Amino acid sequence: LRVIVGLLVFFVFCLENPVFPGQNPILNSATDPGSGFRSASWTVMVYLDGDNNLEGAGIDDFLEMASTGSTSDVTIVVQMDRIDGFDSRYDDWTGTKRFHVTAGMTPTAANAIMGIGEVNMGDPATLVDFVNWGRVNYPASHYALILWDHGGGWRKTKEQLWRERNKGKKDELVFKAVCWDETNGNDCLYMAEVKSALNSSGGADLIGFDACLMGMVEVAYEIKNYGQVMVGSEEVEPWYGWPYDAIMNDLTGNPSWTPSQLGSAIVDRYYESYGNDYTQTAIDLSRMSTLAGTISDFAQTMIDYWGSDEVAVNIAAQNVMAAISDTVIIEKHGTWWPGAHGLAIYFPVSPYSFDPEYNGAIIDFPNDTLWEEFLQEFYNSMGGSRIHAARIASQEFLYPQHVDLYHFCERLSVVPGDFYTESPISHQYAGSGTAQGFHHDDYFITYSLPFDLPYFGAIIPVGTDIYISSNGYVDLSASSNHGDWDNTVSKLAANKRIAPCWLDLRTDGTAQAGEDVYITENAGHLVIRWAAETYGYAEPVNIELVLYQDGRIQFNYNGGNANLAPFGEPPTIGISTGDYLNYYLSVHNGQTTLTNSDSDLFTPIPAAINVTSPNGGET
Repeated sequence: LRVIVGLLVFFVFCLENPVFPGQNPILNSATDPGSGFRSASWTVMVYLDGDNNLEGAGIDDFLEMASTGSTSDVTIVVQMDRIDGFDSRYDDWTGTKRFHVTAGMTPTAANAIMGIGEVNMGDPATLVDFVNWGRVNYPASHYALILWDHGGGWRKTKEQLWRERNKGKKDELVFKAVCWDETNGNDCLYMAEVKSALNSSGGADLIGFDACLMGMVEVAYEIKNYGQVMVGSEEVEPWYGWPYDAIMNDLTGNPSWTPSQLGSAIVDRYYESYGNDYTQTAIDLSRMSTLAGTISDFAQTMIDYWGSDEVAVNIAAQNVMAAISDTVIIEKHGTWWPGAHGLAIYFPVSPYSFDPEYNGAIIDFPNDTLWEEFLQEFYNSMGGSRIHAARIASQEFLYPQHVDLYHFCERLSVVPGDFYTESPISHQYAGSGTAQGFHHDDYFITYSLPFDLPYFGAIIPVGTDIYISSNGYVDLSASSNHGDWDNTVSKLAANKRIAPCWLDLRTDGTAQAGEDVYITENAGHLVIRWAAETYGYAEPVNIELVLYQDGRIQFNYNGGNANLAPFGEPPTIGISTGDYLNYYLSVHNGQTTLTNSDSDLFTPIPAAINVTSPNGGET
């Protein structure tokens, strides 16, 4: 196996002097009417692999590029591969064609400069040929290359992809790489192949990833010698990807932009186009060697001093944070990813999730640093340590093995407060309440808190809306995703959330009679009961949350509650203040059977409760 890139890459080949050390000269593999064009400021080359289920999105993005089209200073060329069966617009042609994109152009066969038959977009030689063709026939001071297709960081699991397929994610068929060509046996480009293609065809000023989960240290390090700036997202990207209309309009209006300016504009426009949500980052690749060295020193420090010298570990962590700040040009993220700082790293929390392909024979980063050695020591020795605690509270992304590196280092340098004691008590279950008529999947209802609730040292005032999710948790903040089915400890720590059994549940199934949410309100406590089932597996689930006016929080479990691991994911159970620092995991966390289990009681420590809520209380 080879390592994935999983990218939709936007490679900007900015070359006043276009040869980086170690690059091969450019050879002309084809000619067309573009030959002899005067040199432009930028040539943007789009390697658009629509030979898969993203064909329709590829057509839409082509039309976005054509909404501006080429100018005398900016040339846009596209190599587009299509497939039968997904989108029949614009002649429904198949095979591969090249276009010089002009204003208002549509991707019809007649508008193509040339057809090159059915080529394998997952073959690095195809990428090299396209880049050579574009550079020779459309010379420019700066070059941009967009590798357009599925993306998934450096590795994804089949189980994760089944979840994405069921939930309609953009990258539902990605298993290991980028540019999947279904016509050619689902071949794809792996990270080593992309690196080789860059080496053969020339470097780039800006390397961008219009793809999911590509904002990783490992990816940036792999291509560090072939560009100045990289753009990529730590989290998944939506179906429509980058807003090419806005980006191309900006570039044609500012053809003298530097790679950093273009990268910053891409981040800004992307973030704006999705309502200031999702994640996107521009990275200075010239600083990746320094960052990698700092990470390696950090890894060695954790190996040597994880149990004996917290100060040394903290200093090493702060050095990494400073190096990341120097490396990240601009980073933006939505409210669902508060711990995103621009660069993720491969850090599975469990050895069972570690991919043995993560090694120096596959990608450069583990070969050139001690990060892989740290991971093995982490699995062998660091369970229950402060490093383990920092890891499980760090910002994860759709693929939970991807962890924001800055946020992990930040977790190591702060100390949590002391707010609750936890005590399992004998089994209790009220089993009553008023049905709310709540029959939904991945949705929520609101309810008004009937009393002041002490919570993590503050008071949540009476009348505050709480958000009861079909997925077995209650949010105490309006900004959280109240229908989130993808439970992790990291997400618990990121949200003001009480989770008696956070799992992919539904209350609209038929696994048991009376599926619904039930509420009992008394003077001194509030009981919220879920009669639900696991999504896709229809296992009955019966759980209760009891909120006491004195601040106690109790979890109850009744019959059913067996096989609580849909898609192999056990429940996340605990309470959190949402600052990634102060949270408690239940003794039942991660248990897949909770049939008539002991109840679990969290009791606030009196010294931690403020009698008067600040500014009228937390909302």
